[in-house]
Amino acid sequence: MTRDLTERHEREEQRLCLARTEEILRLQTEFLEKARSGVETTLVTLRVHLRSLIGSVEATGDQNVQAKLRMLDWGLDRMVRSIEQVVALAETTTAKLAEELANMQARSAAPR
Repeated sequence: MTRDLTERHEREEQRLCLARTEEILRLQTEFLEKARSGVETTLVTLRVHLRSLIGSVEATGDQNVQAKLRMLDWGLDRMVRSIEQVVALAETTTAKLAEELANMQARSAAPR
């Protein structure tokens, strides 16, 4: 009887752990999607305004301002690449967590 209760308790703990892990993974995925969307929108807006400004300044011929705007454009390109790397890393991590969760679910569903 005690053994049955212990096994039942262990199964319940595993079920709760899996449920918490599923929720964490869902929240992480949701956060990643929202963060990516927000960052992409901001970067596109910055890029459009910067390109417009570059076009306006090229008409004036001010070399100093043009150089500064090219530097900003270069910095924005670097920022985009860095963000893409962070997002790719987060996606890889999420995929690994999802795989581990699937393995945990398979193990807990296996007959004992």
